[in-house]
Amino acid sequence: MAVDYRAIRDALASVAQATGYFDQVVTHEPKSAPGKGLVCCIFAGGIAPSLSSGLSATSAVLRFSAQVRCSMLREPQDDIDLDLLEAVDTLAAALSGDFDLDVAGVRGIDLLGSMGSPSAGTGAGLAAEFGYIDQDGHMYRVAELNIPIIINDVWAQGA
Repeated sequence: MAVDYRAIRDALASVAQATGYFDQVVTHEPKSAPGKGLVCCIFAGGIAPSLSSGLSATSAVLRFSAQVRCSMLREPQDDIDLDLLEAVDTLAAALSGDFDLDVAGVRGIDLLGSMGSPSAGTGAGLAAEFGYIDQDGHMYRVAELNIPIIINDVWAQGA
């Protein structure tokens, strides 16, 4: 089956935009500082066979990242982490509600990480890690949301 990766990425961007939390949603990992405000960057993170594959075709877990960024100089600084938490929580809730992204072949978001392969980096469920990025001399506070997507029958199996 041909996977429409563009439709999946675009659906993720649409869900992020619809939350109303982000000043900007981009569908790539920025090569330069992404600007002011709360920015959501969506990009591919990996793909591996799903543990729920059948005998004639292999399903896959496609992992996307939604990286939410804001400047470390943003005021009030006490609200930076709370703003990131609220944005990531709202995005996670929206993804839970739009489980299959309305894209053909997508079985759903692997919320608990039960279908991925830990050795391939696709075993984590819908989860966020927080950290920092220094880009173009600017420090950003970052929350990176792991989005594992189960796709049915991606690769045919043969004898």
